[in-house]
Amino acid sequence: MAMIDVMRWLARVGRRSMSGEGWRVFGLAIDAGCNESIDHVARETLAQDIKDMPESAVLAALARLERSQGQISYVRDRATRLLQAAWSGEPVTAMPSEHAELFQREERLGRMPMGEAYRDLSELEPRLKSLQSMVTSWDASGGQQRPAGALEIVKSKGEIRRRAGELIGPRSHQDDPVLKSNMALNIVYRCLYALQGDTVLGDLQTSYFSAPNTLSSGPGR
Repeated sequence: MAMIDVMRWLARVGRRSMSGEGWRVFGLAIDAGCNESIDHVARETLAQDIKDMPESAVLAALARLERSQGQISYVRDRATRLLQAAWSGEPVTAMPSEHAELFQREERLGRMPMGEAYRDLSELEPRLKSLQSMVTSWDASGGQQRPAGALEIVKSKGEIRRRAGELIGPRSHQDDPVLKSNMALNIVYRCLYALQGDTVLGDLQTSYFSAPNTLSSGPGR
């Protein structure tokens, strides 16, 4: 299908909900965006992963990624370029030069252990250190104990995300685009969850890009 036809199709489906297969392709593209392999290797891997997927699922995933480009990020940009190339058989297009500095900073954060990434973010936003102290105090001897019941744990996680979202992420008042990114917010709340003993979304030694890609767990990559 010619690229102009693709863009027309994307415009038509832009508001439709995706099927399960569309979400599967979307997740595979996001995983490819996180992959440490060089672009042409990641492209070939993704092409094999989607070769049996219906065209409609691939195009729906592309439409979803295109709509999310308002939230500029290294992963979503690379996922979009890899999926376009894997589906069309064409070479992977270059990273947009206007976002190169931001994407290089995000890639560095995403590939280091999340505990180290949290420390780097704390140097840029010192209030994250206070937030970490608050969470760790829940387990401190003589301090506020970590909630034990299921409802209390849910509430504590909600409080973590609320407080983290006030400091960094898309809804914060940060000027630094890295601190205003979904990636920074995801790294912070995953680290704070890990400090509570919940490592389902990765521990402090796991890099963000190698942590589970749970699309429903919070703000997207």
